[in-house]
Amino acid sequence: MLRRTTNFKFQDFGEVHNIPPKEVKEMSDHILQLKAKSFDRAFFSSTPTYLENMSGITMVALSHDGIHFKKFVLHRTIEIDPNVYFNFVPITDHSELKIYYNEATLNEKKIQDPIEYKPISSKIAMKEIYTNYYYIRKAGYFFPEQILPFYVLLYIDEGEIEIECDEHAYCLKANDCLLLYPDQKLSMHTKSDQNCSYLMISFLMETTLDTSLKNIIIHLRNREVYSLLSKYMKAVQNDHEIEHELAIVYLKEVVLMLFRERIETQANEYNPMQVHYENALFNEILIYIQTHIDQNISVEALCERFQISRSKIQNIFKEKFDIGPKQYISNVKLDRAKEMIQEHKYTISEISDRLGFTSVHYFSRKFKSHFSIAPTDYAKQCQKQKEF
Repeated sequence: MLRRTTNFKFQDFGEVHNIPPKEVKEMSDHILQLKAKSFDRAFFSSTPTYLENMSGITMVALSHDGIHFKKFVLHRTIEIDPNVYFNFVPITDHSELKIYYNEATLNEKKIQDPIEYKPISSKIAMKEIYTNYYYIRKAGYFFPEQILPFYVLLYIDEGEIEIECDEHAYCLKANDCLLLYPDQKLSMHTKSDQNCSYLMISFLMETTLDTSLKNIIIHLRNREVYSLLSKYMKAVQNDHEIEHELAIVYLKEVVLMLFRERIETQANEYNPMQVHYENALFNEILIYIQTHIDQNISVEALCERFQISRSKIQNIFKEKFDIGPKQYISNVKLDRAKEMIQEHKYTISEISDRLGFTSVHYFSRKFKSHFSIAPTDYAKQCQKQKEF
C-alpha cells in the first residue's frame, strides 16, 4: 500500500506545504497531463522543485541514488530537496499536476530499472454458477468417468471418497478440497465400508484460473473456508439478486483462499531430505520395473512392495514422465518387445507370452498403436535391414 506524501517517511526527500509557498512565484511552472503508467527516466535538480496535484491521483517516486526508489501518493504541495531523483505516473486513468522548477538546474537521466505503477485490480472474474449439490453417498457408490467442460469445486464434509482425475488417483477425506479444471476426466467411488458427504459446485470463469491448483488436494486447517461455504450455500438458496451476487463473491473468496493455502504450503513443504528419499525410491521403482518387465507388474503390486500409496506413485510418475505408472510399464514392455524382435530369437507369439501380454492379438494392437507399425511388419523390416 502506498503512503501519502504527508507520511513522515516522505521527510527523507522533502517537505509538504498546504499551499504552494511564495518561492514558486519566481520559478518556471508547467501543467503536465499524465497518462503513461511507467517511466525509465528521472528528473533531478540542484535546487528545490515543487509538485502540486491538480486532478486525478498521482504517484511520485523518489530516490537519493537514482536506483532505489520510494513511492508515494502525491498529497498537497510537496517540495523536493535538491539532488533527489524523481518522476511521476497517474494512479487513476490519467492525472494532472503542476510542476514548479528552475529551468537552469533541472536535468534528467535514464534509470537502470524502469518504474511502473502496478494497480490493485481483479484478475479473477467469475461469470456464472451452474450447480450446487450436497451429496450423501453410501458405501459402494460409483460415479463413472466423465469429461466436465467447466470448473468444479469439491469439498469433503464427512467420510472419504476415491477419485481418479486424468490418471491421478486421490483419496479425499474430511475437510479436503479439490479444484477440477475444464475438460478434466473425472470418476469417483466410495469405499465398500464407508459413506461420504460432500459439496460439489460447478461454475464458469470469464478468466482462466492459474493452474497451480490443478490436481492438488488442499486440506483445510481452519474453519474459515467452511464458514464461507456455509454463507455461500445460504446465499444460493435465496432468490434475491443481491444474494446471488454475494454467492459469487463467497465462491470467489473460497477459490482465492485455496490459492493462498497452496502458496503457504509450498513455502513450507520443501525438504531436501524428503526430496532425496523420494528420488531414491523412484529410482528403485524404475529398476524393479526394468528387471521384472517379463512379469505381470501392476500398480497395486508396486504400492505394496514399496510401501507407497496409489495417489503418491501416480503423482510421482506424472511429475517425472507426465504419464501414469500403468502407461510407463506398458511403454517399457513395448520397448523391450521391439528389442526382442530385433534380436530374432523369438517369434511374435513367444515375445507376447514372455512379456506377459494376455494374447498375441492384444500385443499386436498395443505395439501398432505405440510404434505405428504391426510387430510382424516390423520383424520383416528388421530382417531386410539385416540381409542388406
